[in-house]
Amino acid sequence: MAENCIMTVEKYLGQYLKIEDEIQSEKEYIASLKAIVENTTTHLSFTAGRNPSKDNDKFENTMLDIVEAEKCAEEKMKKFGRKQAEILDLVRRVPDKKAGKVLWCRYIEGMRFEEISDSISLSTTQIYRLHRKGLREAEKILKNDSK
Repeated sequence: MAENCIMTVEKYLGQYLKIEDEIQSEKEYIASLKAIVENTTTHLSFTAGRNPSKDNDKFENTMLDIVEAEKCAEEKMKKFGRKQAEILDLVRRVPDKKAGKVLWCRYIEGMRFEEISDSISLSTTQIYRLHRKGLREAEKILKNDSK
């Protein structure tokens, strides 16, 4: 049972970097839409007078897509930002500072255990122990917060 709780805490903390990826994906999508608009406006200026209504429709539709995507991305980023803030707060509240540092490196910075070991000059075995300890402490914090 205790292993299941630790796994749940691990998944919870693991959301941080997934959220980073989602936010980056949203930003890239908006950038690609904006690039389409730039190409469309350039195209419109070169083809003025040929069939402007068809080009204007494409431009307007793309602009509407951008506005909608930006609204959606903004909402997602607010939601993701709140979740990231919760995760950061949880990691900061871990009482054992070494264990908290291991959680920070692992879940916030996305480091592998070997990298963490090198960065804080502890053996990999010690890092694994601190990781488990940090997860147990984070689990206690989450349980207390939910009461």
